[in-house]
Amino acid sequence: MGFLVLLNQSVLPIFIILAVAYIYFRVYQPDIKQLVNISLYTFSPAVVFNSLIKEGIGFSEIFKYLVLMVLVTAALMALGYIGAKLLRLSKTDVILFVMSVSMINIGNFGVPLIFFTYGQEGIYPSILTFISFNLPLVTIAIYLASGEPTIKGNVKDVLKIPIFHAAILALIIASFEIPVPEVIMKVTGFLGQAAFPFMIFILGLQLATIKLNPGLIKAALASVGIKLVAAPFVIAAILGFMSFEGLSYSVALIQLSGPSAILPLMYAIRFGRNADLLAAAILLSTALSAITLPIVIYFAG
Repeated sequence: MGFLVLLNQSVLPIFIILAVAYIYFRVYQPDIKQLVNISLYTFSPAVVFNSLIKEGIGFSEIFKYLVLMVLVTAALMALGYIGAKLLRLSKTDVILFVMSVSMINIGNFGVPLIFFTYGQEGIYPSILTFISFNLPLVTIAIYLASGEPTIKGNVKDVLKIPIFHAAILALIIASFEIPVPEVIMKVTGFLGQAAFPFMIFILGLQLATIKLNPGLIKAALASVGIKLVAAPFVIAAILGFMSFEGLSYSVALIQLSGPSAILPLMYAIRFGRNADLLAAAILLSTALSAITLPIVIYFAG
């Protein structure tokens, strides 16, 4: 059941969009960086803001999940760094490799998966996980992708991307129960609906530019091995240490065992990096998660 749900509801639609984008790039040769800017400055901030406000989740409700986020992100970044060093990757590819391992596709992949697995009952812990693990995506991932030689320069690049501002603003509004005009929610809701498919489309465009070589394939497969095979055991250990149990344990384990996030690819393109390794890792981890996630779901209960 888990395999069929993933194939029909999550994986297959993603690959159809990737195929359309691949063909589109071959025919029209669009400016990928310009499309990335559209995503980062309009659709993505809208979906982050709307999701946080709609669920009405502030800092107090989310504290335990924020601690979980810090521990899991740090552990996965360490695994990614060790793996990259063992592969003797270049300095640029080390950063891409670390992001591919530590940044999780918890939104357009993770949230629907939890709904299909546990129904409405699993949505609340799923949203808490989604919000918490969006924070490294709008801070650490931008910082790493920036490539600025100084901390000050990296921080400036983080502040240039409005996703970070949207997340902080929404958390403040939710924490202090500040009313948001209905028109703002409608506009961000409409824009947010385009965010995830547009990011997948950009991934397809980027994949059309990749020139595969043995080194790239080896690194991408290594990333996927850490991401989908080793990471769930690390995450399960951290969840146990933090006394997660029952449905909250199952939801977090499944959602955090998903494929690599797409947003870091947007950042890498935005800041002019060669993102082939990251794009390949995202594609492979998305495809192979159709095999690994049903196993995680089975053991999560």
